[in-house]
Amino acid sequence: MLPADVVACPLCGTPCRIAAGVCDTCGQALGEEPDLPQLRAEELELTKRLAGFGLAAAGTLVVSILLPLGWVLLLLPGAGLFDSASRLRAIRGRLRRLERGEPPTSF
Repeated sequence: MLPADVVACPLCGTPCRIAAGVCDTCGQALGEEPDLPQLRAEELELTKRLAGFGLAAAGTLVVSILLPLGWVLLLLPGAGLFDSASRLRAIRGRLRRLERGEPPTSF
């Protein structure tokens, strides 16, 4: 049983404080049903972003080989790449659950 000020996320089932507004785990708005078309659009946007990071990383690799201390440049796209890849993985998992009609996972 959850405390009165806590609600389970409608998508992933994570307990969240009502005042938060969105789930800390998956980003789903609390109190709203998941929006499949919006998730698909976000999945497409993140896929494009990751493709762009791939091109940027290749260019950065070439520059890092040619310049002294250029290896430092390899660290720059890392954080954005990790964040985008993590978000894309979470969205794809949510889409699979929605398409299968599965209930949210619980913790």
